[in-house]
Amino acid sequence: MKHKYLRITILVLIAGLALTSCRSKETKLSYPIGSVWNVSVEEDKVDWEAASALAQEQYAGFSLANEEAAFDVYTFGEGDKKDDVQAAVRSMVEGQAQNKIDPVAAILGATSNEATTRAAALANFFHVPMLVPSVSGDNLLSETNLWAFQLSAPNSNYADYILGTVLNKQIVYKGYDEGLEPEFRIAILYEQDTYGETAAVSAATYALEESYSIVLYDKFPAKNPSVSRLRALVNLALDEDAQMVIMIASDPDVALSLSKTFTDISDAQVRPLLVGMAAGFTSQEFMDSDLLEDTYILRQEIDGENCPAEIKSLYAAQNYAAVNLLATAIEDAANTTSTDEKKLSINAASDKIVIYRESLRDALKLADLELPCLGRVAFDNAGQNKFLRFEIITTEKGIMETISPSEFVELIRKKIDPTNIE
Repeated sequence: MKHKYLRITILVLIAGLALTSCRSKETKLSYPIGSVWNVSVEEDKVDWEAASALAQEQYAGFSLANEEAAFDVYTFGEGDKKDDVQAAVRSMVEGQAQNKIDPVAAILGATSNEATTRAAALANFFHVPMLVPSVSGDNLLSETNLWAFQLSAPNSNYADYILGTVLNKQIVYKGYDEGLEPEFRIAILYEQDTYGETAAVSAATYALEESYSIVLYDKFPAKNPSVSRLRALVNLALDEDAQMVIMIASDPDVALSLSKTFTDISDAQVRPLLVGMAAGFTSQEFMDSDLLEDTYILRQEIDGENCPAEIKSLYAAQNYAAVNLLATAIEDAANTTSTDEKKLSINAASDKIVIYRESLRDALKLADLELPCLGRVAFDNAGQNKFLRFEIITTEKGIMETISPSEFVELIRKKIDPTNIE
């Protein structure tokens, strides 16, 4: 399959951000950057209006961060097959002389978990740095990963936070005698694919570690689940008297449909606490809906005080931060290569792009920065963000608000035993 590309000259916002001391306003970049999104690219044109809602949110943050320091960016669509991603990454990494494409210094993306997993594997194969801003699937990066860096939080971290930290049994059951604690009944509803299954396993694992009861563990199609299937799952959760439902859906439309089914079928007084875990529930489409008032959204924390007002969603915030991180690393890599011109690569000793990529990879490995929108970021040896922060979001009378861990615990305690609250 022949892949189309688009070469776009865009600018990266650097001035005014305290990422490193004495940074220049113009990023020192000799090579283009590659990006992969869930968008159609035909005849050298990107059709952003037809892109997925999440890709549009990603690009909103990406483009906003590219308004001051010039980057040359190649945009590829992730397609719907493994070969599509492979062809896109290969085109970016190796360059296509016939199309006048230079090889890229780094890759940023993608939108879907499947495309990101594939692209990260290829980044390691081709030895090119890659930044993963948004997707939250587990196991995106291989155990032997050396070249990909994930800014976003994996689902296992979300599950650990909500069940192992916020709803730790020592906190939830505070004041109860051992052996006399009320039952905490949890339902886990997830999309039927690798993303949903691994997220559900993580949630179930942490729930069982706290000795909570999983009264329902069931799935639905990842794309376009029928109304009857969602209603059946919601009725099962209600029949099992679940007190909290963890919902896992990567598609914003499915997230909306699942939450709406709960609100349509059940009365607010008997409805379990609905928890949307990242992905589709953190989309701008869901956050702007009336359903947010009946749902608690678990998402990676946005540092609103240090994030542009134009940034409206987590996906935009993550990509805004990613571009700023890449800009800083590129500047550091340029300084390294300029003072280390004799550095050789075992793959191509005379190839400057190889040396540049290695320097950029090393700069990302050593990065420890305060980024706009996400705060402090640094990576462990596996390429995972070491300083993940989370928040629980809902709305009260149409106004979005953050629920503190202690407030959420009290909501749960009222659910599991409304007669024994201090």
